[in-house]
Amino acid sequence: MTDLQTHCIKLIEQSLNPFPCELNQLDWKEALSPKKEKLSKHISAFTNFPEGGFLIYGINDSGKVVGINDADEIKQITATLSNIARQNLSQAVKIDFLKFKYSGHPILAAYINESIQKPVSLKNKGLEFSYIRAGGQTRQMDQQEIRGAMLSSRTLRYEELPAILPLDKQSEWKNLFDFEEFVKRTNISTHSEENLNEQLFHHKLLLKTNGKYLPTNLCVLLCAKNFNALPSYEKFSIRITEYRGSDRFSAKRDIFFNAGYSLTLDEIIDRILSLVPHQEIIEKATRLNQSIAVRELIANAIIHRDYTQNSSFVAVDIFSDRIEITNPGGLLPDISLDRLIDHPSKTRNEVLADIMRKIGFAEEKGSGYDKAVKFIEINALPPIKWRLEKDYFCVILYMSKKFSDMEKNERIEAVFQHSCLNFATNKKTTNQSIRGRFKFGEHEKTKTSRLIQDCLTAGRIKLANQNDLRRDWHYLPYFA
Repeated sequence: MTDLQTHCIKLIEQSLNPFPCELNQLDWKEALSPKKEKLSKHISAFTNFPEGGFLIYGINDSGKVVGINDADEIKQITATLSNIARQNLSQAVKIDFLKFKYSGHPILAAYINESIQKPVSLKNKGLEFSYIRAGGQTRQMDQQEIRGAMLSSRTLRYEELPAILPLDKQSEWKNLFDFEEFVKRTNISTHSEENLNEQLFHHKLLLKTNGKYLPTNLCVLLCAKNFNALPSYEKFSIRITEYRGSDRFSAKRDIFFNAGYSLTLDEIIDRILSLVPHQEIIEKATRLNQSIAVRELIANAIIHRDYTQNSSFVAVDIFSDRIEITNPGGLLPDISLDRLIDHPSKTRNEVLADIMRKIGFAEEKGSGYDKAVKFIEINALPPIKWRLEKDYFCVILYMSKKFSDMEKNERIEAVFQHSCLNFATNKKTTNQSIRGRFKFGEHEKTKTSRLIQDCLTAGRIKLANQNDLRRDWHYLPYFA
């Protein structure tokens, strides 16, 4: 018997003994009501009530236990309430269904969870259409109750919301998670279970509800043992696909990393580097820089993905000439591709971003693309490429290519990214710095000047000090 079932039976006994009387936490129902708006009001009332409450099917209005036996009726009740909870209220409401016997009769209980964000009102209506339980009845909230609900509430970010767990796993939820790596990286004290829970609560991996700890979405993202064991989280796995050539017609293997990111990110980076052609790794320092660049790009994909999209993975595609890292969800509206290098850090998953930095899986705020571009420049690689579509974002990291083999637009983009990196780090972009970026010799000043002119003509950079001597000229990205 689960804790929730035990709690439900206790409330039923309190409501029936010594005489029948409905409680604020419980409403008897003999059958499914055809009045969906009335059911919507009940669900609104329970989700606005502290600790939520139960709709009990199998007890009539006079408090007599009559049971509910028809399997089709039970199926219709669960489907109807689930649809109302998703579609008829100002926000989706979580309902857990329980089936058990009481006094020899089968009972169906629908537990409407308390909402963290209140008040929950009827959909497409004002806050005045919010409901509450009082005196064992459902009634409309008054203005003071609405104000109180709003003051005690705040908008939670995705990572802070309670995880959606299978009903049969809720009482033993800790078996689904592995906190060892997170504990090691944060130096959390584990001298008692209560202390560990408090520390995980402090880091927003757990939340407290009804006096108990429950995992959040952040806990799933970081510490789940297996995303596939958690329905609706399966696509949070990282997929690596290795190809034999430079196109998608010759996939060699698919590798899935199905555990939380604190458990798998190091292994993911090592696996990617092991699949990159060995000739690209010239020396230990180069491999270290490459590891940092790949780590930052993978961490960025994890941090910036849209976790409300459950249709695709963060995907790493490894070709003979490039690595493509794709995450579901486009850029935030006020960020453009040209400002990714120098733009102040902004993410739709700020809680996840902060914790990834704390456990050492991402560098300081806003430095991810800077470090990737720095690696590219150290190794004179082609410029990083970004591809933005409506529902995904892709970063492309190319293997080595001689300057003579680069397309004209690649050369221009390389200079533009060089100027962005210098702008972000308060350095000057000059003929000399551009020669250093491409590993040109001292005798190649003229070739560099022609390249600079191409960039000026394309409008990707601009001259910063036209009135100075030509030898002192330096350049800025066009937007500076």
